[in-house]
Amino acid sequence: MSKQYRILKTFKGSQNGLDSHEFVAGEIRPISDHLASAVAGAGYIEEVTEAKAPAERETKVVTPAETKVVVPAEVKASQAEIDAMDFKALKVEAKLRGIKIFGLSEAKLRIALAE
Repeated sequence: MSKQYRILKTFKGSQNGLDSHEFVAGEIRPISDHLASAVAGAGYIEEVTEAKAPAERETKVVTPAETKVVVPAEVKASQAEIDAMDFKALKVEAKLRGIKIFGLSEAKLRIALAE
């Protein structure tokens, strides 16, 4: 007789003593009593008592609130302030605005900050 088990670790085993199958972690499958007794003690499986079928599980998609840091206008440097900054100060301003600076020259960084 077979019961439903959740596979916790991937392993290979035989249900009937003849054919070998791979049991992949995360699956819920019927496993023979003989095989279950051999692998349960090693932590490979756990019995499922009231499992929902995979198609019945609720799928929830969560979108991120915001992916880019938005700097308030009063924190941003004005164009006159940007023109007066040295390269190091430009890099700090770019980081505050969430602009990637790797590989940008000073001229390209000034253009990016002007936008």
